[in-house]
Amino acid sequence: EEEAPPPPTPPEEKIETEEQTAARLARMLELVGGPAGEGEEDVVGVITTLEAEFAALNPPAAYLEAAQCLRSGGAVVGKMLSDLLQARVAMPDVVLRGYVLDGVPPGDFDIGVLTRAEAPLPPLSFIIEVRGSNEQALASLKRFRLDTESGLLYSGPDLTPGEHQPLVEATNPDDPEGPPPTEEDGTVKMVRWEPPAGFEEKLVQRACDQSNLARARIKAEWDGVVGSDEWKAIIAAALPHSMLVLDGTQTPDAMLTSLLGQLPFFRYPIVIPPERCFAADDEAGREAATVETALAAGSDERTGPFRLSPWGEWCPVALHSGGGVVQGKPALAARYAGRVFLLSSEERLEAFLSNPCPYVSRAPAPPTVRVMVLGPHASGKTAVAKHLSEKYGAKHVDMVG
Repeated sequence: EEEAPPPPTPPEEKIETEEQTAARLARMLELVGGPAGEGEEDVVGVITTLEAEFAALNPPAAYLEAAQCLRSGGAVVGKMLSDLLQARVAMPDVVLRGYVLDGVPPGDFDIGVLTRAEAPLPPLSFIIEVRGSNEQALASLKRFRLDTESGLLYSGPDLTPGEHQPLVEATNPDDPEGPPPTEEDGTVKMVRWEPPAGFEEKLVQRACDQSNLARARIKAEWDGVVGSDEWKAIIAAALPHSMLVLDGTQTPDAMLTSLLGQLPFFRYPIVIPPERCFAADDEAGREAATVETALAAGSDERTGPFRLSPWGEWCPVALHSGGGVVQGKPALAARYAGRVFLLSSEERLEAFLSNPCPYVSRAPAPPTVRVMVLGPHASGKTAVAKHLSEKYGAKHVDMVG
């Protein structure tokens, strides 16, 4: 009697090596200090240029502190991260459009910073928890695979062809480098993305996603949040309707369907945050500024010049704040909602840029889309958070990475 053949040997799992990890981190650092491999003088020159450009943007003090910390090799954590978040959500695009926070950073981050925020920081409206077991999170983490060349992380559904894949331009199989095929109307043909041949074979598993390390991450990062005194205080102070729980065993699509039926938000029209007509460092433009040049500034990007606001040449911030009728200056003009507003001082211009709603009539009120989505690793919370931010036009803020 013939013996049964031995079972096939499973393929050896490829784990990200220390060299691959170092190379991936080096690519991330290239975004800050210039291409890897350049001489020290070149890198210093690049950093000096970036610092000058960064300073011209007049960033908040929290941004400068975080940048200096990163430059010195430190980590942005704790109060520094809380201050950074407060500075970001106070910016005009977030004040006008809202935000969706994706998770909570580990460590001593002040989780209650947005529940007790003072104006102009909009407080959280809803907290959404994706509830699942640690074993489910571990199983999902095991399916993550890393492309060491691009640094992109893929899960099982990411590598499965189907309608969930993004649309990409089709390629000509006979001439992959040539022009893409087109439809009958002349538009480029779009197809669902599919992993190229041999793509999965070059993927590796991150060392931090292996069972022993992943389990420790889940306990430290997730249990450390929901088990903290700060989190318990938030739960105790929250109104019952503002705490929503999703079943993490469902697919992201099913969770989204359930969630959208519970949220009272409606989609707001796109509102472009206000901006200066003349850049802060454009000394020549500001010195020669007139009402006509302020109205024409930026007209090359659209059809026709802007129109002057109903306030005419008077400063709306001075009128609103009790400063009386003060004539605005064309050098301190700002564009907003298709109109040009003339401000009378740099401080009033900054106040208008940070939040114009109190100073203009019939302006769209700030939305109530202020949501935090929580959940263990690989529970689908990021998919939920991204969908919410896209649907309502809010800013998606990845708090964990």
